Amino acid sequence: SSFDVQLGDIILTATDGLFDNMPDYMILQELKKLKNTNYESIQQTAKSIAEQAHVLAYDPNYMSPFAQFACDNGLNVR
Repeated sequence: SSFDVQLGDIILTATDGLFDNMPDYMILQELKKLKNTNYESIQQTAKSIAEQAHVLAYDPNYMSPFAQFACDNGLNVR
């Protein structure tokens, strides 16, 4: 598929390590903190998102998007 992009758009590419552990709204919260589109700001935001996903992945009390989807479909992932 294809889509149009415009100047100022942010395209986030990531693995399931991010999307399985952080819901979209949390990712968007971090992206909204991006004040500048310079390299350093983008790197800092990317690092922050990755670190949050990592912390959440190892939190036994956190219901990740992956775990929620599994539970909704009758699978026990705990």
